[in-house]
Amino acid sequence: VMLVLLECLADILDSRRGSTPDDEKGVLNPHRVWRSLAIIKKALMLQPASPEAFQRDQQKLVEAKVDQYLAAFERDAPPGPIRSDKKGVITVPATSCGFSSDLVMAIASADGKKQLNFLSDGYAEYELPDELPPDMNYKFKLELCTVHLKQSPLGISVDEGTKTQPQLFKIPYTIGEWKLVELGQIQASGGSIIKLSRPKPSYGLAIKRIVLEPTS
Repeated sequence: VMLVLLECLADILDSRRGSTPDDEKGVLNPHRVWRSLAIIKKALMLQPASPEAFQRDQQKLVEAKVDQYLAAFERDAPPGPIRSDKKGVITVPATSCGFSSDLVMAIASADGKKQLNFLSDGYAEYELPDELPPDMNYKFKLELCTVHLKQSPLGISVDEGTKTQPQLFKIPYTIGEWKLVELGQIQASGGSIIKLSRPKPSYGLAIKRIVLEPTS
């Protein structure tokens, strides 16, 4: 049933973009999320079962291959650094957060990198490098993906409890596609703590990176 549902969603989204060549329908593509999920699901269903596919120990009865894959990915792909280009544009990998709540987690992304998933409500905090200039106004952008039409707002606070109160920004419905979206503007300095938070109840939100672009 799940495979049929994934393939139906993939066909609907493909029809919105125009026809998809048959030779591309069996290829993983980060821009075709539902099609890629259907391909992975089919591959898992067709894979023959064998004793080697499971590992038993005292701590965990069964360790499936997907658990082994995620554990290996977490070991081999540390978060990238925070970068600032010549124009002062700051790029913050979403998984480089210093602190986060239980329902916020880093997982593997289809492009081989990592993404931060807000499974429901929760928060994540980011510390900007000390060498950045003080009291700068930035356009606040997120590269994000949502699969639910109804989205709760995202709260953004800078140096919570000292300089600014949390601002609430509307999260768009991206129909399962990754998009770089400008949410609004914030003021921040070198060493500032930026906190992203979502209230109860909230549906899933995936983020790859935060982009801070100077307003002038």
